Amino acid sequence: MIIEFVGPSASGKSTLIQNLKENYNLDLIYQSDKNIQIFEIITSFAYLRIILEIYLKIFFTTNLTFSNKRFYSRHITKKIIYFKKYEDLERPFILDEGIINIYLSVLSIHNISIYKIIEKYIDVKNYFAILIKVNPRLLNERILHRGPPAGWDNRKLFTETVNKEVMYYKIQEKFSAYSNDFFQDKEIKYFSLENDSNIEDATDKAVEIINVILN
Repeated sequence: MIIEFVGPSASGKSTLIQNLKENYNLDLIYQSDKNIQIFEIITSFAYLRIILEIYLKIFFTTNLTFSNKRFYSRHITKKIIYFKKYEDLERPFILDEGIINIYLSVLSIHNISIYKIIEKYIDVKNYFAILIKVNPRLLNERILHRGPPAGWDNRKLFTETVNKEVMYYKIQEKFSAYSNDFFQDKEIKYFSLENDSNIEDATDKAVEIINVILN
């Protein structure tokens, strides 16, 4: 079973999971506790086949720039390999950014859909999502205070002449709209979680949702 926290940058995905890990005794596997060695990947035909398939599809069927193709290919294959590695364990595997979040990020930032590339790796019977909702103005304040993800600057998504505050707001707004449409259209089971107040309240709500999923 996979449980993925879904939400735009600064919505609190990583913070919520860290709180769950440190303060609640939940029978979960956290990605931060696991590490797949490169030796395992290069010696596994199944993993190499996944990497080859994702890289080829991203590089030859999308209009992303080279740096973005490389960035998203690496992140998607890493997530899928984790899924494959731990799919037979009885405890659910929880992560703060899975392939649904990556898909929605690509769509929000680049207006390019990669869903046909990732859909075969989503087992709708065993894939659950917790969709984090945050007031757009509060969300923008958080990202301006914290700063954008390092990957945005590393890939030079925005030029110096762009009004970054306006651009961040538009991306977060698109992410929220696309995520609502996505979960209404797909068969993936999801739960909404508001994270406008303090993180402790949001974490308590996340625990309630996870217990519903597990039971």
